[in-house]
Amino acid sequence: MNWDSHGTSHVVLNELLARLTVRTQDAESVSDDQMQALFHRWNTALAARLDNAIEFAGAQPWSVAVASARVQLAEEYRVLRQTLDKGSGRQTLKAAEERELCMLALSAGLAQLGDSRSEMVRVGRILLDQIRSTEFALTREATPVRSELVG
Repeated sequence: MNWDSHGTSHVVLNELLARLTVRTQDAESVSDDQMQALFHRWNTALAARLDNAIEFAGAQPWSVAVASARVQLAEEYRVLRQTLDKGSGRQTLKAAEERELCMLALSAGLAQLGDSRSEMVRVGRILLDQIRSTEFALTREATPVRSELVG
């Protein structure tokens, strides 16, 4: 079945993710419109998770709370995140990828609204690279091994 012939409704995207759970190689057949819709789903869930992480961070540095929240979300939505990662680099996803990076940088307190978009993207990319490199060090209880992720 060619997923390009289907739309981006919630039901269709759920069916697509269920299929990708079994056949991860089918990620190449996901259309650009579907990838954009999946990224919208990811960014919406990430925004909610980051808001919660910051609200309940307590004395924990925001960068650590943000890193933990992103790792947990990626674990919970493993197939979605893997599909997006396989589609990374598509020109049609550039804006959505940059939105995620800006959201991470701002939520971690490493960028400010007055910063240029390119600066927020740059800082967000550094943070995301560090999150990915330390994912193994974050447990399900969100206890980071390192106290600061961006130096």
